Amino acid sequence: MAQETSTLVVAVDSTSVLKATAELDRLTAASARAEAATGKLGGTNAAASTGMGKAAEAATKLSASENAAAAKTAEVAAASTAATKALDAQAAAQVKAAAAADAATAAQAR
Repeated sequence: MAQETSTLVVAVDSTSVLKATAELDRLTAASARAEAATGKLGGTNAAASTGMGKAAEAATKLSASENAAAAKTAEVAAASTAATKALDAQAAAQVKAAAAADAATAAQAR
């Protein structure tokens, strides 16, 4: 029996594998950048939240100050009204006294 020898040559085109590897490397780098940006965004959100909390506290204090000022304004208005009434009563008494004095003078003149 005669021996037969065969040769099989296999050729593999790995061009697409190399290209896919490069694309995966770029995707990995992009995802690392996205992760870093997300971390920064989280820090920014925390800072913004703190700032908003401080702004809310300041608004609450301002509102309390405005309410106190409004109460003082109401007190001043009430005191002013009372003083005006007292001055009106005093003026009315002076008019009445002047009228009485005029009547007395007229009576003495007769």
